[in-house]
Amino acid sequence: MNQVQEVIRAALQHRQEGRFDAARSLLQRAIAKEPRHPDLHHTLAVLLFERGEKEQALFYGERANELGPRRPHVLNTLAMLYGSLGRVEDSERVCREAIAIEPRYPKPYASLGAVLTEMGKLEEARGMFEKALALDPNLAECRHNYGRWLLETSKSEQAVAELTTSVRQRPQDARFQLHLASTMNYAPGLTAAQVLAAHERYGRLLGDPPPAPRPADPDPDRPLRIGFLSADFRAHSVSYFAEPILTGLDRSRFSIFCFSNSHTEDHVTERLRALPGLTFRRIVNESDDRTAEIIRQDGVDILIDLSGLSIGHRMGVIMRRPAPIQMSHIGYPNTTGVRAIDYRIVDSLTDPPGAADASAVEKLERLDPCFLCYRATAAAPEPQMPGPDAPITFGSFNVSAKVNAPLLRLWARLLEAAPGSRLLLKSKNLGMPTVRDYFLERFSQHGIDAARVDLLDRVPSTADHLALYSRLHVALDTFPYHGTTTTCEALWMGVPVVSLAGDSHVSRVGLSLLNAIGLPELSAADEDVYVKIAAELARDRARLVQLRSGLRERMRASALCDEKSYVARLEAFYRRAWAERCRQDQAKPSR
Repeated sequence: MNQVQEVIRAALQHRQEGRFDAARSLLQRAIAKEPRHPDLHHTLAVLLFERGEKEQALFYGERANELGPRRPHVLNTLAMLYGSLGRVEDSERVCREAIAIEPRYPKPYASLGAVLTEMGKLEEARGMFEKALALDPNLAECRHNYGRWLLETSKSEQAVAELTTSVRQRPQDARFQLHLASTMNYAPGLTAAQVLAAHERYGRLLGDPPPAPRPADPDPDRPLRIGFLSADFRAHSVSYFAEPILTGLDRSRFSIFCFSNSHTEDHVTERLRALPGLTFRRIVNESDDRTAEIIRQDGVDILIDLSGLSIGHRMGVIMRRPAPIQMSHIGYPNTTGVRAIDYRIVDSLTDPPGAADASAVEKLERLDPCFLCYRATAAAPEPQMPGPDAPITFGSFNVSAKVNAPLLRLWARLLEAAPGSRLLLKSKNLGMPTVRDYFLERFSQHGIDAARVDLLDRVPSTADHLALYSRLHVALDTFPYHGTTTTCEALWMGVPVVSLAGDSHVSRVGLSLLNAIGLPELSAADEDVYVKIAAELARDRARLVQLRSGLRERMRASALCDEKSYVARLEAFYRRAWAERCRQDQAKPSR
């Protein structure tokens, strides 16, 4: 074994035993002595990528490719780096380059499948996964990426199975465990204990967080510095619920900081950036260490994560404990499993006291009557009903990943219970033959003629999307993963939503939203009641007209849109949490 190989072996041993800083230092010293050795640069790129330091990882990955060009394994690493940074075209390009160089090397096929899935090219993506698995049936990365493809094509149960296999193959890979845990939110038939265990395992793989820092000034009554960490300070569903908070917090009592991890900025970003008393920092290209240091330098007292385990999360930052108090809110419908998060904001309907507390790593704060406050987009047109002679049309505009085989069977039951009715589904993937055929075949198996089902792909604008609600009489919530923004949009457009309540937060959001606007009777306790509510509502056109004509005003006057009261409750909670933290600090002996 030559000296470079010995350094790489030692660095990888350090990594395996959790000594990342020692591994990085060893490789950096070796690169200083051997600045043109591609394997040193590539190994450091892989280690930095695993630590969330993507920009630095890309620097070393590109340098490795310059020093030792046309090596498929280096190109595959570059593809993953480009993909993680939102550069999907570059990722696709280097995948294809690697495949052209070595057609028998399976990993670039798996990486290309993941990129094509993200780009919505689902048919071609499936072919890439099939090629990768033909070359190596045990390729964990392919099983993992294929599992994510299965979720995009509405096969959440199969997705969980594939992701479980990939986790068994790579049990120490936190990324694999994260995607398994988050995918379990979509899959029917799982117990709360199973889902909790998957999230807790993800948290354990991240390691033990350091102790929470002591408050710099433990005065319970002083103005607080509140930080919000998110990848979605843009035209995204999270912004509909975050903006009332960011605009409404009392600037005499709270200084506001937004830490944005988004590659995309738009008119919503600019609107938020311009809010008075708000400091906006773009941290998408900063390492976890550097981002945590920025948050500390800003003196943030309470850091609120708005992403959870969703795309663009920065759990690496959360794990560095940059703030005395850390919370999870809005962006993720479950426990994160991460013990560096102190609180998760819910309500008593989404998370009834008792069992729900046992299913969360964080302490649950119930912000009754609803854990959310919705601000509708200004692009929303006025509500319109279908014509008086239009056939009764049920519909759902939730993402296709939330639709599963048992749900399609339930919707088929509803169509049977309402003769002559139709179903309109809209999602970004419904233009793909793979997904369309799967849906229509399922309906056919349940005796529903394909002519009664309309499947629509995405439309050009938000206004066009919302205008499509004029074709619906009744909207149908998904199960077990409820809609949130989708439910609010339907209600805002004057369309009543029927929801099926389950036994976990992810399947009880609909109940909370409907209760907040005074329509809890549209939430069903079981499938039979779900079908009964929707079918009876469809048959009673007079009630539909009455309900729909006042639904937007009902919503506007409800707790769901009462920004002032909602923000006051939130401010009171921030203050209580801070006072408790100060009491804990004062009770600790000084060092």
